[in-house]
Amino acid sequence: PVLPLVSDAEASCVMKAVEFFSVLVIEPIVELGGYPERHDDDDVDRNKTRYLVAWRILSKLSDGSKEAGGSRNASGSLIIALRKLFINGKDNSKSLAKNLFRAVYHVGATSLGLDRQEKSHSMNDSSAPMLEDELEIKLFDPNTTAMRTGSWCLLASLCCCLTADDSNTTKLSSSTANVSLSQAVRASRIDSSFLTLSLQKLRALMNSPDVTPDKKANLAATSRDCLRVISKMGCFVPFDDAEACFVELQNDLESFTVSIVLIPSAVHALVALTKRICDDDKNDDSREKEVFGKVRDWVNGLLRRCETATESCLSSLAQRGSFLEQDEKLLSHVLYMVGELSMVGFTSQEESSRLSGNAVKKSRDDVTYPTGSEPVRGLLIRPSTRLVHLVNLLLPNTLPMLSSSVAEDEQLTPTPSALRAHAFITLGKLCLRDESLAKESLNILARELHRDSHSDPAVSSNC
Repeated sequence: PVLPLVSDAEASCVMKAVEFFSVLVIEPIVELGGYPERHDDDDVDRNKTRYLVAWRILSKLSDGSKEAGGSRNASGSLIIALRKLFINGKDNSKSLAKNLFRAVYHVGATSLGLDRQEKSHSMNDSSAPMLEDELEIKLFDPNTTAMRTGSWCLLASLCCCLTADDSNTTKLSSSTANVSLSQAVRASRIDSSFLTLSLQKLRALMNSPDVTPDKKANLAATSRDCLRVISKMGCFVPFDDAEACFVELQNDLESFTVSIVLIPSAVHALVALTKRICDDDKNDDSREKEVFGKVRDWVNGLLRRCETATESCLSSLAQRGSFLEQDEKLLSHVLYMVGELSMVGFTSQEESSRLSGNAVKKSRDDVTYPTGSEPVRGLLIRPSTRLVHLVNLLLPNTLPMLSSSVAEDEQLTPTPSALRAHAFITLGKLCLRDESLAKESLNILARELHRDSHSDPAVSSNC
């Protein structure tokens, strides 16, 4: 309840909130650095308590960001609090960032059993399976779960609040002028391969039939933070790891197996990994064109996959004459993905008439010029006319059915409200990139908002 006060208009409230945050969360993590058993024996229990409380607070912040409006109040407040700590730290900011990165690296790896797995593989074959089973049990111990969730939440927030010091950034944010993401990562000397290793482990756990649904929900939140970190730190990932991670993520998106809540983070991570794969000795212009081209290729490939899946599903629906649960799940997944893919390269200051599907020669002061944190800013993604038409088919209250088993006066079936809500959100994103489509859609949106439309509030709130 205290952390949101870091955004309060009253300066004294802000100062107290940041002070409490530093004492309760940051100081135990920095002082103990992932090793709460350090210091005198008399302090071990006290250290462990302070240390675990810090991670539990961060874990609760991560849980809160999953709720409606939570992203602004929970993780958003955490980012602001960290920024204010870096401002107040002045010359000590670099040391603080380095120590925080070292701590979250240690905890993030150990809470997923990555360090212990290496030990188990070095043992003989008979003892390794037994140890693996023991490790899987410990991974879901309450303390381990809180540390894992909290560490990835903190790392994602750290990446968001530190400004990348790349050649395309004209000036650093005043809030983090004393330290950058690049400086913090290099000073901490962490092994960035743990990012992709962690994502692989989280992916394996989420796909495991032995993990219960309630545990998978927590793993999904951690996976989301892990993907967000990769989207910010992709340039530090080893080349081979970046290639392997890219292929796995692309396959997951193509097969619609990735959780719907992970789609935005997965798309952003793919963009960052593409940039990493394209990094070589080319000059800036050549590299930008290659990144634009590769991102455009895989985005269009995923959009074609969405179009095919939607056509197939709607065709089956028309013949069958009724909606199945898996139909609604697939179509919601596809709609969400189409909306996210269409926003790749988007900037709120863009004008569609000035954009293209390729990197073009622009002034570095241009609002659509790519930057280190936005390597494909200015890339225009346009789904096919057919795909836009399929999205529009899911907007009305009903869908036509062609089944011979359905009576002539019952050949319309209600479109699930959740599906219509997704369709309107997707249409809105498409309109942001296409002015002519926006003009064509005005009547559709106005009709849905009309008081006589009797629209489901979940639908009309998205118009």
